[in-house]
Amino acid sequence: MSLLLAAPKEVQLSSIARFLEKGNHKASTTDLPSIKSVDHSNFNMIVLILPHADLAAIGSAITRMQPFFEAQAHIVLCVPMMTEEDILKIQKRGISTILTPSDWSENSIADRILGELTLNDPQGDQSFGAFKGASPAMKAVYSHLQKIAHLNEPVLIQGETGTGKEICAQEIHRLSKRNNLFPINCAALSTELFESELFGHKRGAFSGAVSDRTGLLSAIGDGTIFLDEIGELAQTSQAKLLRAIEQREIRPIGSNQLIPFKARLVLATNRDLREECLQGNFRSDLLERCQTFQVQLPPLRDRLSDIPLLVKHFIGLYNNEYNQDLTMPEKGLDALFQYTWPRNVRELRNAVWRAAAYAVSPEASISIEQLEESIARSHNREPQNPFSIPFDLTDTWQDVQAKSWSIYSGALLDAVDNNIDVAAKRAGLSRSTFYDKNKKFKTSE
Repeated sequence: MSLLLAAPKEVQLSSIARFLEKGNHKASTTDLPSIKSVDHSNFNMIVLILPHADLAAIGSAITRMQPFFEAQAHIVLCVPMMTEEDILKIQKRGISTILTPSDWSENSIADRILGELTLNDPQGDQSFGAFKGASPAMKAVYSHLQKIAHLNEPVLIQGETGTGKEICAQEIHRLSKRNNLFPINCAALSTELFESELFGHKRGAFSGAVSDRTGLLSAIGDGTIFLDEIGELAQTSQAKLLRAIEQREIRPIGSNQLIPFKARLVLATNRDLREECLQGNFRSDLLERCQTFQVQLPPLRDRLSDIPLLVKHFIGLYNNEYNQDLTMPEKGLDALFQYTWPRNVRELRNAVWRAAAYAVSPEASISIEQLEESIARSHNREPQNPFSIPFDLTDTWQDVQAKSWSIYSGALLDAVDNNIDVAAKRAGLSRSTFYDKNKKFKTSE
């Protein structure tokens, strides 16, 4: 797709163009006064970026675009929020796509434009296996997976809740061409059961061990074992896992025999394992052994340009599941770029499916208002007011600090769905400092 960016001289179009190029979209640039000298036959999409324009200024800019209209180029307006009446006036002049970025920083403008480009470029790379996304952040992940999937070494997948860690493990397995994939949720098993699942046991090794059991690391052959929520694993199990990884052999519980294995280990966590090491919750030697090949999945707020593509994908899944024919919202998706998505892609999927369930008919367009309502419904808890701190003059300064922190951190954690990593980042603190303050002031997490 040949793309031209046009804007007043104060807009830094070069940085926007560089961002779009990371998404494989080559963009030329021009300032608005010079647009008449541009060869209109060279471009099939023009994006007019007018950060501070009123209706009159927008009308004047559209008038300059007449040669592009005659060449049947797709003209996109990137303008401030407008009234329904003004939008109709602009659309009558031949503009079908109007975008409003979440703010007027170059990154936000580029995110919004790239989201629209991806949605309207069905020939582009929009997915990677089960992953959906064409943002630069996701393309970097895809490239990384292709380089490490065929190796025998463990892979550590890190990312917030809802970013797709299980999908990532499945893609590593798919690319590796190994035979079997078996997931284990480390948080759901006791230490004894975890070790029995992974390493196996001999009959009578513990209460309930009525027969020998072959551990998955041995039974799965050269397949893949996916250890989800590895940050929840007990220290004793961490030590045994480390030895198994280093020696490529296991010892079943109650056995003196060492058994070699060929399986590949993929581990995942939503925790910051370096911080967990500092807190004494995770072995630093195990972390060092596992993070040689690491995949960091970006949160949705760092790949906002994928939102339109994801919305389209989730509507398609809903249609297939319930035999419907719903379509994308008739209005733009600008509102979805305003939200921080603390629960990431999973939260967006849930919001789309709730909105789809309330669509007017099976063939209707999903309402953008219903999508916004769906987001609000998932966060209907009233956060504590951080400016209402109950204290009196008998309190010490330590008491006031404790009350202030309790209310502030409580509201912050509530806003990010108890994700401590995100809360600490918003507070401008490291995870360990945030944790220490909670401990010092006895704030529940």
